[in-house]
Amino acid sequence: MYGFVVFRRFLSLSGREINRFLAESNAATIPRVLDLFARHGDTFSRVNVVTAFHVVAKNSRALSPQSLVLLHGDGRFRRLWKRIEREIEAGSIDRAHLASITWSAGMLRVRAPSFVAHLSRQVKTHVTGMKAREFCFVAHGLAHLGGGGGGTRNKRIFEVLQKDAMSRIDGLGPFQLSMLVWAFARVGHRSDDFLGKCVDRAEVLCDDFLPKSVGVMAWSLAVLHYPVPTLLSRFSHLALDQIDEYSVQAISNLLWSGAVFRTLNEKLTGTVFAKLNRVLNDIGARACPKETAPSPTLLYKNLDAIHSMSQLGNKSLSSIYQVDIELASLGMESLGFSNQSRSLVLTHLKKRRRTRPSLFQSAVRDVLLELGLKPFPEYETGFYSVDFALFFRPSLPGTDVTFEGLRSCVSDGGEETSARVAVEVDGPAHFGYSKRLPLGHTVMKRRQLAQMGWKTVSILYWEWNALDDVMRKQFVAEMIIRALSRS
Repeated sequence: MYGFVVFRRFLSLSGREINRFLAESNAATIPRVLDLFARHGDTFSRVNVVTAFHVVAKNSRALSPQSLVLLHGDGRFRRLWKRIEREIEAGSIDRAHLASITWSAGMLRVRAPSFVAHLSRQVKTHVTGMKAREFCFVAHGLAHLGGGGGGTRNKRIFEVLQKDAMSRIDGLGPFQLSMLVWAFARVGHRSDDFLGKCVDRAEVLCDDFLPKSVGVMAWSLAVLHYPVPTLLSRFSHLALDQIDEYSVQAISNLLWSGAVFRTLNEKLTGTVFAKLNRVLNDIGARACPKETAPSPTLLYKNLDAIHSMSQLGNKSLSSIYQVDIELASLGMESLGFSNQSRSLVLTHLKKRRRTRPSLFQSAVRDVLLELGLKPFPEYETGFYSVDFALFFRPSLPGTDVTFEGLRSCVSDGGEETSARVAVEVDGPAHFGYSKRLPLGHTVMKRRQLAQMGWKTVSILYWEWNALDDVMRKQFVAEMIIRALSRS
């Protein structure tokens, strides 16, 4: 949580003095910048305002989601944002300032529809004349604004960006290239022509990629489910030579992309998991020095252990655990987690899982209940949580499944269960918005659930939206019958 620091009162400040203060990284904390603007905002030039917004955005990356919400509620921040909004609406802002504002708004998650609409119009007007660095920062900022709830209307700006980007790709370096592809992955915009050209450029620059850019590029291509076996192989060999320079996040992104495409480099995978097993064993030894094999439950009574696990990064651990599942399916489980490490990581991830059913999920649940079925919401099966689990007894007739037979064989999920159906409610976040192709995380979840013995039913949002209430009941029943009829 950011604190409140009273900035010393100045009788007057020139624009140059304001910018000098904003450029001092140690002094220009979020509270001090906001307090300075609250006291002297009327004297801020456009350059001062844009710089202040950028400084706040840059420092906000260290804030928790809860602290970011508090920041949005701060009257001083709202005053700064409104000033930025007026500058955008005026329409006379230059390209460099527009790029800075777009990136800053993305970092700060300023998603007010009117603001994003004005920003998008300005980007469309100025994008052609932007420098490569400005263009990439605009794409990065808009991805945060459109990829986390901004809606398809905001995402369509990427169709404009894609047309302009095609002529820029050959002039981009590794960092800019990975940032650009990440932006398109964030909003689920897949264009094979665009990605093909980006991959060609990445293969030319491969040896110049730094660890963070390797992880970002690999993750982005896997999210868009765009297979690139040659590039991933080269990235893996690059990582092996520089393994100590890779953060947990960068290496987990690289391994996760390999798991999505089932093209894991055995040597790299074994090296990474060996290191992780040693780290997790050390956490256990420090937390429970008297236990030779402490249980996850016992470890989780120790605050140091919880802190140490969180330091590894929950998203990174989640990605690594999915890699571990894939290793087992490939017959390579010896390369993955030890039993103790696997239990500890799974316990950690489950304790941090937060779910809130969407309106779409609630509507599907109501239909399942109306059909006389017994859905178990957010049912945990190993690492995964399925939206609704359905269980059926062995008396379910083989391949000739009828609706009446379906309803008569509903089970509570006990030992007599012969069939398990995972009903997945797949909204827009599961698909690329341009082609409605499933994204990498959805492809892998479906595959891994099938490997665990689940018959998966995917309720696709565009099919659901096209049906009325009566047709939805019939549609869901037929989907479940079809899944149970599959061998």
